[in-house]
Amino acid sequence: IRSKEGVGCLSIEATEDRGAPLFPLTQAEIVAIQSFMKGGETESLNRSDAVETSERYIRKLRCNACHERDGHFDVWTLLNPPEKPEADFEGDLSDPEVDQSRPSLTFVGEKLRPDWLTKRLKGEVGENIRPWLASRMPSFPFHAEVLAEG
Repeated sequence: IRSKEGVGCLSIEATEDRGAPLFPLTQAEIVAIQSFMKGGETESLNRSDAVETSERYIRKLRCNACHERDGHFDVWTLLNPPEKPEADFEGDLSDPEVDQSRPSLTFVGEKLRPDWLTKRLKGEVGENIRPWLASRMPSFPFHAEVLAEG
């Protein structure tokens, strides 16, 4: 983040060629922002927390389309309810060939090791996990490490 005094959104005058939005800031607010930016302590503006970042990716990648999490049903189950209502949503262990429930993401960080989860999210796990499922988990190589860490 860089700032030049009186330029861009910290400019007081609205000109045609300013190339930045004109915020309704007072002179005191502009001076306060410029002072903050000059101080060089802008790291607090960076959102690099693994948990927050993974939360954003989970929403962005729409993991809830297939996976239940924290008591919220996945979209797949809402659109296509299980044929056997007596089977719980973690899966009917007596009939794995028929059960199509996908794994819950609730407490997934406590269930799986981050190194294995990173490989799984990158699509680098060799064995076919849950071969009876009709659906397949896509890989997310660009987001795998952050998702596994968060």
